[in-house]
Amino acid sequence: MADTTPILLALPSLTPSLALEVMPYGLTVHRLFVQADGKTHDLVIGPEHHVLHRQIKYVNTIIGRYTNRLPVKEHSVASVRSPGTKSSFTPVPNESPAVSLHGGPNGFDEKEWEPIQPVPGSGEISLFSQKELTTIASEIPTAVVFKAVSEDGEQGFPGKLLVEVLVGLIQPKSPVGASKDEWNLGSLLFVYRAKLIDTKKTVTPINLTQHWGFNLDASLDELSGPRLINDHKLTIKGSKTLALHPDGLATGELKHHDDSSSHSFASHTVIGSKYPESGYDEFFVFDRTEEPVPKFFEESSLDDADWIRNILDDESGQKNEEKVVLEGGKSGIKLSFFSNQSGVQFYSNSLSKGFGNKKRIHGGDGSESLKEGGGYEKGAAAFLEFHEPYPAFLHPEVSPSGNDTLLNSGEVYNNFVKVNVGYKSVSL
Repeated sequence: MADTTPILLALPSLTPSLALEVMPYGLTVHRLFVQADGKTHDLVIGPEHHVLHRQIKYVNTIIGRYTNRLPVKEHSVASVRSPGTKSSFTPVPNESPAVSLHGGPNGFDEKEWEPIQPVPGSGEISLFSQKELTTIASEIPTAVVFKAVSEDGEQGFPGKLLVEVLVGLIQPKSPVGASKDEWNLGSLLFVYRAKLIDTKKTVTPINLTQHWGFNLDASLDELSGPRLINDHKLTIKGSKTLALHPDGLATGELKHHDDSSSHSFASHTVIGSKYPESGYDEFFVFDRTEEPVPKFFEESSLDDADWIRNILDDESGQKNEEKVVLEGGKSGIKLSFFSNQSGVQFYSNSLSKGFGNKKRIHGGDGSESLKEGGGYEKGAAAFLEFHEPYPAFLHPEVSPSGNDTLLNSGEVYNNFVKVNVGYKSVSL
């Protein structure tokens, strides 16, 4: 049986503090704890009991090999960066006979991931350089790497794939923020790496992310009724979304939204102020898509690479730009997201039927089983999933960064998301 026992990562004693529980099963974030102003908050939704993650889908798990929706048909793809490299594949349906969702019926969210300590010189990790492991040991000592292999043909995708994901907590360099009543509580970092390990030369689609849902106010005892995200503030630095067919498949076009649109989150927009009847389930393309951290790099460059240092310190001279900001309406907690990916999927839990098991800290009853009406309501979470437009290999015009989401033999896939956690006193 897959291991759902959470691994606890915690920063050294601080007031306020930051801690994370992550499970090998599905690389699932079970809890994200923040302690601020004498209160403990869990910032992600989910069941009270970690074993229940085996019975629910896509709640704070990794998803892949290819996130979101792909049309179920044979696709023939050819590499741009490696001319002559071709492959074909047919995704496995699961959402409907015509749609494959999040990698198919047995995707990465159901894999058993092997946790490994990122120790320099151990030889257990191959997708992070020795320089990077040294940087991790000194700068991100509260970290673990999760490893898994996806076999050739799994869920219809070509090529045997090795995946390693760094998960870590970063101590704030200064506990005080921009003003005396703001606190930096630390950062959460996910770095997704993958390479093909077949002997044959091939190309495969890849698009990984964390399918995690945030509610920054849900742990407040004084709240009554449904604990929704309506009064959260959201900033997304992108004014275009993917145009979609009714079945959720991309049309190959982009839609532009002005400031009056319900899909404009230009600056500190209250989510409930323009909330559409059907909620949100849209992919936003960022206005700026070029970042100092590459989305792919040659495997041969791993000997000298230290992209972790680049993520942390911006040594390239460029700046990793803040792409999304989520602010609680009442808690004072703020999440600032950085990524080298070209966009973000914002999903407001709008397809929820209330079936599940809500955490006790979020007003649940602590039940050890799933039940009707025991879960989170529609609009109870902001899922923010950083990845590339889908499917960029089929519609290259939807990816302004030029990323075709195709991984070639001899390359390393490189995707990161860094979340800065902040708190501003609500008593002042």
